[in-house]
Amino acid sequence: ASSTAAVVSFGHLSRAQPALCAASASAALLANLASVLLLVAVVAAVSPSLVQAIAWPIACACAGLLLVAAHGLLRGDVDGLPAGPEPRAFRISHALLITLVIAGVMLASEALHRAFGDAGAMTAAIVAALAELHAAAATVAQLAENGSLDPAQAAWGMVGLLAAMSIAKGVIAFVSGGPAYGRQVTLGLVLMTAAAAAGTWLSTR
Repeated sequence: ASSTAAVVSFGHLSRAQPALCAASASAALLANLASVLLLVAVVAAVSPSLVQAIAWPIACACAGLLLVAAHGLLRGDVDGLPAGPEPRAFRISHALLITLVIAGVMLASEALHRAFGDAGAMTAAIVAALAELHAAAATVAQLAENGSLDPAQAAWGMVGLLAAMSIAKGVIAFVSGGPAYGRQVTLGLVLMTAAAAAGTWLSTR
């Protein structure tokens, strides 16, 4: 995923230029913000009715990411950050790969659902979120759309996906950028997940 590539890329930049650590971590968190917003689009395509149930949790998650990212940008040197990646033409191979991943996750989830019920399908989605958030989100949205999960369960499922993604990207941040970069990225991801959980609790109680 592009947000994972951003975490790695800015991690390498942070190692090469420690003065850019805070700004690099903020840039990585903003890339993850874009990924979370794309999650909403994926969910809307699969289960439009679920978007309303996750609107407040996702808004809280985005606010958490923005808070930590803004703090890093305000106290960091942003002048040395790259302007952005070179523009690239749309690649059909990338779109096909994402489609295949989503289809594979949904098939595995359905198989586990038949074998172990809703718990099996949700487990498959959360494990998938360690590598591909949007495929996992499509699976949870499909479970909600076919009635296997009610809106509250699906909303908590999305929190589980964000938590799994945070674990994976936190590890990647520490490995690619070192302790200081890893701590700042992980802080933003943890706050994102905690805010989403709080938003879910408030909207489903």
